[in-house]
Amino acid sequence: MRKAIIPLALALSVLPSCRTVHFAYVWSIENRNGILRRYFPKKHNWRLTTQKKIDKVVSKINATPMKCLGYKTPAEVFAKCGGVALAS
Repeated sequence: MRKAIIPLALALSVLPSCRTVHFAYVWSIENRNGILRRYFPKKHNWRLTTQKKIDKVVSKINATPMKCLGYKTPAEVFAKCGGVALAS
């Protein structure tokens, strides 16, 4: 059940620590952290969370336009890039 969360959590925790990060990029990561907290509060019991619930939240977040993406959704940008994910 946690495998779906780990890549997202890893990306959100590792990327802002890069040396050449632009302020707007860090802000957008923090913004997405806040959005995740709307669905999964800090003291959330992950044992009660189903994969279906996680997939629903991910779909909602990926369907929300972002200013830093030119008001496109993350799903649109991902599809435009050929659907290639970042390597870990």
